[in-house]
Amino acid sequence: MKMDTQAMTLASLRGVRVLNKIVGLQSELPAVEIYDGMPSMSAVLNYLASCGFVPTGFYPVNSVATPTASEYLLNSTFCSGGSTQTPAPRSSQPPLSS
Repeated sequence: MKMDTQAMTLASLRGVRVLNKIVGLQSELPAVEIYDGMPSMSAVLNYLASCGFVPTGFYPVNSVATPTASEYLLNSTFCSGGSTQTPAPRSSQPPLSS
């Protein structure tokens, strides 16, 4: 599911009735809270973790010397881990067998 909700990510996620059926999620998250009343990045991350999602990447929306509001956002990707536990780092996971 791809979301672009202009600072309403957390409220939108809370309104999704089938969040447990979603396996991947992409959303812009604020590195800096640029609107009054918008939830922090940590609030959104904590909510997603409580729903069983783990982050898979954070990518700057733009990269410029003088940032504007959009440069304080990160495109963020998540996958459903099926639990609230964070997976072990790759280096400690056994190699795939052929």
